[in-house]
Amino acid sequence: MTALHSQTRQQIRHYTSRLLNDIQTGVATSPASGSFVCTSWEKPDDHFNKWQEVFCYSGTGIGTTGNPTDWVNSTHTLTFLPAATLTTADLVELHRIWTVAEYNDSINMAILSVQREGMQHSVDETIILDDLLTNGTFDSGYTISWTTSGAGATFANESTIKLRGTYSAKVVNGTGVAAFLYQSVSNYPKYVNRNVTAKAWCYCNTASRARIALTDGVNTWYSPYHTGDGWERLSIENKNLDAASTALTVQLRTELGTAITAYWDECWLAPDDHLYEYTVPASMVYIYKLDEDNYTTYSTGANVFPGEFGIDNSCWGILRSTTKKIKFHKDRYTPRAGTVLRVHGLVAPTVLSADTTTTGVSPIYLAYQAAAFLHMSRSGGNSPDSEFHAKQFAFWQGKADQERLKMGVNLPPDSREVEV
Repeated sequence: MTALHSQTRQQIRHYTSRLLNDIQTGVATSPASGSFVCTSWEKPDDHFNKWQEVFCYSGTGIGTTGNPTDWVNSTHTLTFLPAATLTTADLVELHRIWTVAEYNDSINMAILSVQREGMQHSVDETIILDDLLTNGTFDSGYTISWTTSGAGATFANESTIKLRGTYSAKVVNGTGVAAFLYQSVSNYPKYVNRNVTAKAWCYCNTASRARIALTDGVNTWYSPYHTGDGWERLSIENKNLDAASTALTVQLRTELGTAITAYWDECWLAPDDHLYEYTVPASMVYIYKLDEDNYTTYSTGANVFPGEFGIDNSCWGILRSTTKKIKFHKDRYTPRAGTVLRVHGLVAPTVLSADTTTTGVSPIYLAYQAAAFLHMSRSGGNSPDSEFHAKQFAFWQGKADQERLKMGVNLPPDSREVEV
């Protein structure tokens, strides 16, 4: 869940550098190798010559960096090394004391300093109950746990045509060739002589070409074909695995013919009993509510999955094994196969890996704390500026500490801590 004051790394870096009077921004024109013109800058000749860095933060040349070597005010031309060529309308920032890398590192250090106070509410919908497959929601991308097959086929993560979450899997078969995604269950011997059910949602506009298959190495079963009318749930139900089974594999198939597009989502494979333990979603520090989304139909107009079913908090707990798990109490709760488990919790803020990455941690706190860390980095040794930076560190740290006191998360009732 995105916080109301969510800001990007680039925004926070600019906030911080403005507090420190350590930034000049502009628009590059007339770019050449190792130089460009910025008509909005009016500074004396050589003003930028000893500044630390010029960095392109937006535009075609994004990420280009160099050390300013000459500024000519009459032509508004900045020269820098190593020489690189920007593009007209690229946005650039200059820093006098600290580099962009130092700013980014100090921002991430500030985020790490408030792992508890900066927690954000989050809802995870990647767990399918009673599912033997991994990443059946495709939210981690189709390459995770799934294998592709089909000469000339293309596979992609689709972020628009999907049921929910991050992605569906988009498959375009090669002309005259079948294409499919498949996943095998490694501990299939455990399910020999037992019944299993496989289901998957498919979006397709061509009839009689898309279907799912289930094989145990002896038998292969198929679902009915997709009718070609948008989202449909395809199923293979209650198939008994042979005593001589050599595999347990689900295939999401586009059968041979002309090239068509199919989208797959929410695929699951359930045994005839129940699974009571599920890995806690990544980054969750607390979990305070669970519910199921027991949808059987999909409303394309409203993008709605009906049938939310709340799970009483007395029915589950946290198993703090090497891999932290949500554990249901067998005598109080029975999972409903194929439904999505919606996990409500609090996640710790993570470091920012790119300028476009956002964080919900207070940008005011981050700017103050990053400023303190930057001055601290210059306060040691025998530098003539060391005393100045030490005083500035104390000033900005005081500001950061005051802002930190305003932060914090009110834990919902009966929240379960994942780590103790």
